[in-house]
Amino acid sequence: MKRWLCLIFCIFCLFCFCFSVSAEKQEVSLNASYTLLTPASKAYPDDGVKLTDGHYAAIPDNATKYFASPAYVGFNKNDVDEKGNFTVIIDLGAVYHGITDFTVGYLSQEDANIFAPKEISFAISKTRHGDYTEAGSITTDDKDKETQLHAKNLEIIPRSARYVLVTITPAEYNGKADGDTVAPWTFIDEISVRAIGDGDASADNQATDDQANGGTVTPPADNESIPQPGDTTLILAFVLLGASAITMAIALAVKKPKIKL
Repeated sequence: MKRWLCLIFCIFCLFCFCFSVSAEKQEVSLNASYTLLTPASKAYPDDGVKLTDGHYAAIPDNATKYFASPAYVGFNKNDVDEKGNFTVIIDLGAVYHGITDFTVGYLSQEDANIFAPKEISFAISKTRHGDYTEAGSITTDDKDKETQLHAKNLEIIPRSARYVLVTITPAEYNGKADGDTVAPWTFIDEISVRAIGDGDASADNQATDDQANGGTVTPPADNESIPQPGDTTLILAFVLLGASAITMAIALAVKKPKIKL
């Protein structure tokens, strides 16, 4: 009887383990509100929904004019902040405890003075006006400079956050056009955030505009770049539980040898 109870317990634990491993990621940034802390160009404006509407740019009929896609928000290097970056804060609407991925779509078309970003970094926070903890960054290489539509993904250890601070560092370019210094463009069509599990909407209901209320975004400190252990406790528990179940199942399956007297 005890053996059957142990076996049932092992099967249950194994089921829980498999369920946790196979949990599907969902795009939690879809239609999320966001704030541009650095302005978009009036020539290629943002309408408040382009960056999180789930629509990446498509190749237009005239394939030589990729920038003609209405999905893009254009940032000109003349409009960078004091650190030389473009910044966006995304409000996911709830605290998600299993954020795993960030994806950014952008354009590279150097003959049109549009350059792939040099780097795109992500910082997260549970409160809009709190300190933002560094989550990771995406860097581009020579392949990303080819004229085409790009999308790069960053996968991280699951973290908890409601607000995502996206910092876009434009390409370093000092070309000249008609004797004047060229101010290159950065074109972004989508910023996606994915997570495992549902969000906790009651964890933070602060949704005011930083600029409108005089708030500031505190950059992440160097010692905050280490993933917080509380974010992975549940997954680690399932892993240990699954390993224990497998070990017990193997032990029960092995018959003890009979000893002859």
